[in-house]
Amino acid sequence: MMTINRQKGCQYGNREWDEEYIKYGFKDEASQMDFARKLLKILPERAKSILDVACGIGRYHKVWLEKGYCVTGTDISEFFIENAKNNNPTANYYVCDAQKLPVDVQYDIITASEPGMMNAYIIRNIYKCLNPGGIFILETRNPNHPRSRGFRPENRTWSFQNGIYTLFRHEFNFVTQLYEHEEIIIDPSKDEITIFDNSGGGDVPMLRMQETLIAAGFEEIETYSRDCEKMDFTDESVYKIWLVARK
Repeated sequence: MMTINRQKGCQYGNREWDEEYIKYGFKDEASQMDFARKLLKILPERAKSILDVACGIGRYHKVWLEKGYCVTGTDISEFFIENAKNNNPTANYYVCDAQKLPVDVQYDIITASEPGMMNAYIIRNIYKCLNPGGIFILETRNPNHPRSRGFRPENRTWSFQNGIYTLFRHEFNFVTQLYEHEEIIIDPSKDEITIFDNSGGGDVPMLRMQETLIAAGFEEIETYSRDCEKMDFTDESVYKIWLVARK
């Protein structure tokens, strides 16, 4: 009988995993501060409050706090939130799964930098958490960039090499509204099956993201470059972009 080994990929919220991730998983602080400053160009003039969903350790927040915004950050990782509080004592933070975002408080701006976690439930709650006229800013990847065109968002592929079978599966589950990413490795020589699960992550196709935003109630969706300049959606030169959806 074959032995089945299961391995979980991203484990946000697992303190031991988060403590390791913080050593390598975040961009350098200077780059993140630069992005935060550039974002100021597309924030509405009268906006006062910002909610950052899946905020990590809150590096963007120092810039926004200095500009007078009331900043709130949420993350599923208690360890990340502890670090964010230490970095920005005047901001508001709480541990929260993005799929259970409370809708009893509204904000002028909501930001998120994790396109792979986005699904209909989260976007619907983000819409409910926005004040009328508020905006949702999502960092994502330009589907027209060569790097994006070379990536197949959904596929299921078998391969066989050196006596080992591998099934790569990356598919969108319309029931759970989550991506399911799974690699099954079968090694007959060891009577062993390894299942690597990283469900919930991955790139969300742009068209699907736009459709989900519209279905949630957003009426105007614009595309901005990494420098926060409005761009033509067909532009192939920019890899990382901002989607800005207005309520």
